[in-house]
Amino acid sequence: MIRSYALLLTLLVFVIAPARASVVISEIMFNPQGSDRDSIGSSYTYNREWVELYNAGTTTQNLSGWQFGDAHDNNWASEFPAGTTLGPGQSLVVTGDLDSFDANWGSGINRIQVNAFPNLANSYGTDEWAALRDSAGALQDVVKFQETDWPTANGSDGNSVFLLPNALSEAGNDSPANWR
Repeated sequence: MIRSYALLLTLLVFVIAPARASVVISEIMFNPQGSDRDSIGSSYTYNREWVELYNAGTTTQNLSGWQFGDAHDNNWASEFPAGTTLGPGQSLVVTGDLDSFDANWGSGINRIQVNAFPNLANSYGTDEWAALRDSAGALQDVVKFQETDWPTANGSDGNSVFLLPNALSEAGNDSPANWR
């Protein structure tokens, strides 16, 4: 009888548990060269940091209402705009300021702007968890990029960390060896 309940519970958890989407964090600009923030005038500052998302799946994903943030600190940007989609094999940059992104990295890149883009730590050992959650609040991807063996350990002033092309998958971005 106990064995039957255990089997039933296992099946229910498998069936009911939300499936992770195939969208992964594929690049993180956590430490732009110079300052992470630039200012215009005396009071307005904008965040020059950004992340790139990649759809490793075979179907278009609707990202409306999704959020990027630091899951460890529970610090989330505003929701992605309605109608935001990402096709299979495509990338999308999430930034706090389109004008700043275009000025620093060029225009013509698939990107969206969100409000309150979280300030990502520049220091190793800070428990930084770059994360992506869906419109229901379920975590879809987490990259703990400031831990042991990550390429961020030596600093990156001006260089992003990126996922190697052969590791663009849900499991691939969890391993420090797959990032440069």
